Amino acid sequence: MINTGPTVRNFDPSKEFIITADASQYGLGASLLQEGRPVCYSSRSLNKAERNFAQIEKETLAVVFACKKYHQYIFGRKTDVENDHKPLEYIFKKPLEK
Repeated sequence: MINTGPTVRNFDPSKEFIITADASQYGLGASLLQEGRPVCYSSRSLNKAERNFAQIEKETLAVVFACKKYHQYIFGRKTDVENDHKPLEYIFKKPLEK
């Protein structure tokens, strides 16, 4: 199993989704998962202005990029978002109302 890569599975609207999003110094990456297996992958390079963003802004941009990219799959459905940038956890858990 170690030398076999993840196989892309077919989209099943009856199952829950997980979006993973990450940012590096030069790009964004995202994947849409169901039951721990990828449905699709997406990535893009950061433009010159975006490369000057603080890391928390790049990580947030990665989440926004993923949600826009997978909008057709996730709209109106329960979706979890996973990201490895700890400060974002507090931002997304903060209530919107006072």
